[in-house]
Amino acid sequence: ALGLIHAIAVACLPVFPARVASDLVKALPGLSCPVGTQFAGYASIFGSHNPRPSAAMEEEMFYWFVAAPGSNYKDLPTILWTNGGPGSSSFWGFFLENGPYEIHTSQGSTWLKPREHAWSNYANYLIF
Repeated sequence: ALGLIHAIAVACLPVFPARVASDLVKALPGLSCPVGTQFAGYASIFGSHNPRPSAAMEEEMFYWFVAAPGSNYKDLPTILWTNGGPGSSSFWGFFLENGPYEIHTSQGSTWLKPREHAWSNYANYLIF
């Protein structure tokens, strides 16, 4: 998780290292432009406080970070959203409850629409 925290902290800088720049969300299916600044990718579960054992393989978790609107998102709180229960993905909340997008379907077409009352309108929003 420390790797992710580092990635988010670095993401607040105007110049992005290659790994963080590659995590910048530039496009989403069914949406012409993502809402605000977003990063999605894989973060190592190992870091300075949780070093990788010598025989262990690299382990990573998928994350999606949505910055609150405006240029001062690094100064705002971050909500870490996780859905509960075995097998329940945080994408459930991201797309169906309180995340930045709603999924819409009509006549065989599916698209994303920005959620009017998304929590990411008021604070940074992070899922794993």
